[in-house]
Amino acid sequence: MCMYVYNKICGTSFDLINTNAAMLYTSHCTPVSESDAQPGDLVFFKGTYEAIDYISHVGIYCGNGMMFNAGDSIGYGYVHDVRNMYGGKAEVLFGRVNNVDVVVSCQSGFNNINGNWYYYDENGNPLYGWQTINDKWYYFNKWGRMSIGWTFISGNWYYFDSNGKMVTGWIQIDGTYYFFNASGNMKTSSWQGNYYLNAEGKMLMNAFTPDGYYVGSDGAYIANRWFKNQGKYYYVNAYGKVLKNVWVGAYYLGSDGVMYTNTFTPDGYYVGSDGAYYTNRWILNDGKYYYTNGLGYLVKNAWVGAYYLGSDGVMYTNSFTPDGYYVGSDGAYLINRWIGDYYLNGSGIKVTNAWVGNYWCGSDGKYVKSSWVDHDRYYVDSNGVYVAGALK
Repeated sequence: MCMYVYNKICGTSFDLINTNAAMLYTSHCTPVSESDAQPGDLVFFKGTYEAIDYISHVGIYCGNGMMFNAGDSIGYGYVHDVRNMYGGKAEVLFGRVNNVDVVVSCQSGFNNINGNWYYYDENGNPLYGWQTINDKWYYFNKWGRMSIGWTFISGNWYYFDSNGKMVTGWIQIDGTYYFFNASGNMKTSSWQGNYYLNAEGKMLMNAFTPDGYYVGSDGAYIANRWFKNQGKYYYVNAYGKVLKNVWVGAYYLGSDGVMYTNTFTPDGYYVGSDGAYYTNRWILNDGKYYYTNGLGYLVKNAWVGAYYLGSDGVMYTNSFTPDGYYVGSDGAYLINRWIGDYYLNGSGIKVTNAWVGNYWCGSDGKYVKSSWVDHDRYYVDSNGVYVAGALK
């Protein structure tokens, strides 16, 4: 193909039948280095087939590391993408055809070569690096290829649209929002107005920011409102800060900002499953009963109906109260019955210094055994039972 093009364009008379790539290089070309190679020179490859040291393939060099060749598909390709017969990079040689002056010119402006865009000035020279074209910024890499999409340049990420124009401002890419400043740099780990961009440049949504704000589904930080995150409720003030260790109405927010539920607050209130503090009702917490008054305070050292609340607010069970009543397993005080060595009257009070049937309850309330009782007038046996006719 290369010899056919030269014969047609440059007037050479290469024997297309009897001249192969190796002969073309050794007999008709002057070797040049890659750095001195010019568009129109030939590029040769060793070992693409037959033998690893044999020049077996040739293409026309186009500059910028590209060539036109009759490879697996006829068209443009990159010189250093060619592989040898063992899968490694093929050795490359450049040659300038003897006695032929090749003048290569490209149409100025944008040129699409093998699916990639390049830009040539009025002298046919490709542009490289940053370029302003029609008041828009473009970037051309070291081969002159125009950047499209994400590009990392000098430590910063940039994004170029489908036309190669550098993007600035907000843009949605694959469903995620990013922000690029006036210089095209992607902004990271910082706020842009009411929106936060993480270390990857992505706008956060429905999440906490590193500095303690919460951004909603639209990405903006929220203020003066409740919100739910991972099943937990929080509240943010007018400045967007999460409140902590404080009441908001009937609800208490802990040291991590989470609304308390089904637990006691540090100041002694109890909040239920909906987070609101209880009033005028019984509470069961960790197997213990409590009662809150009309203001939400725990009742302590006091009776609530037939039930007694201790110094810790816990309802007494199966024990005597400080004022001498006895409460059973359900917490209610008992009446008209024996409790161990004691008897409770109809008011629930321990009987003292009095007879209960054939038993005498002493000053401490316990029934007495093997003693003279009731001003030494009567005797009770070892079981505490009155002994009729006993004489002292």
